Amino acid sequence: KNGNWKGGKPKCITCGKEIFYTSKRCKNCHLISEEYLTRIIGNRPRPSKLELQIDSIIQKYHLPYKFVGDGKFFIERKCPDFININGEKIAVEAYYKRHKDKFSGGFENWKNDRIKIFAKYGWKIIFIEGQRLTEEKVIDQLKGVN
Repeated sequence: KNGNWKGGKPKCITCGKEIFYTSKRCKNCHLISEEYLTRIIGNRPRPSKLELQIDSIIQKYHLPYKFVGDGKFFIERKCPDFININGEKIAVEAYYKRHKDKFSGGFENWKNDRIKIFAKYGWKIIFIEGQRLTEEKVIDQLKGVN
């Protein structure tokens, strides 16, 4: 293999320097390459409709979370949808259970895997189910009211 991938050498989206096709990070600025990021989170449009709904509630009520589901933040190849911006290690995953059930191992496996990986680094994770989503439900979960 000569370093060519998809018709040309991949370039860092930040500094523009060429990255070898197997590299995960740019040697110049140490950011994840665009191609590697695409392989991790896929080519799906971001953010999803559910993530947009939750983000609009976050913005409306000035909750301390920001969207990072487009690859801005990773914990062991896991990219949460939102993270807390007040210094607390809290990640948020928005999902539809019927979609996660299609994954290998099913919903419970997906959820337990996320909890285990995030906990290893001291992160708490909040799961928000998209079915019958309401503002009150999102606010209660993000403010810690159950």
